[in-house]
Amino acid sequence: MNNSIPDLENPTVVFPVQKPYELTPEEKKEIERKTRLITVPIICGGYIGPQVARTLAENQICLNTLIPGQALELINANTNFLGKLALYPLTPLYNISALKTMYAASTIITLPIVEEIEVRFLFQELLLRWFPKAVLNKCAPKYAYLVEAKAARIARVALSTLLFALLHTGRAGDHKDPCLGSNYGIAVLGLGASLGGIAEEGGGFRGVAASMAIHSVVNAIAYAFGNTSLDR
Repeated sequence: MNNSIPDLENPTVVFPVQKPYELTPEEKKEIERKTRLITVPIICGGYIGPQVARTLAENQICLNTLIPGQALELINANTNFLGKLALYPLTPLYNISALKTMYAASTIITLPIVEEIEVRFLFQELLLRWFPKAVLNKCAPKYAYLVEAKAARIARVALSTLLFALLHTGRAGDHKDPCLGSNYGIAVLGLGASLGGIAEEGGGFRGVAASMAIHSVVNAIAYAFGNTSLDR
């Protein structure tokens, strides 16, 4: 069977028919995996997390009662610093717009940026990935590959998720119900793990930029549904 189309102007020239490109099973799995990386944090952070926090608070389960006082003060100080840092670029809006606009802009734009810089870039990427690799390359090059081993990557995501949860536990004082506010640390565990996985998958600035983008989308959805910061 001839799968060619003749050139009507020049019958001696024919062009082959291009068959539609079909994805290989490996490419389909890769697309499904990346889709999950995007949808899981949106679902966890935008809806499921806040509902979990409320349910725990209703049953008198409060995360801030499980953390030692001095540690909680340190967490609160860091969280307050990040909040001020996120609001600082938006101070010009205070004179030209409502306070609610500033809060929405910080929630959706600047807060995800400063949180991802601290948790995913400074902590996960630099402290837990770049620094150990630099030390091993200098002192024991043959073991430098361990930094990229599966166990090391899982450990980085787990530790950054824990830090992310602790930062959100520090929001207890911003809420009318401190128990509900502190439980936001539990609520963001799924979101933190997903964002950590995205940052780890991309690696370097590209991974952190991806986690920032997804974090902003999650906060926008949560804000739209009234779940951001659990209606403080």
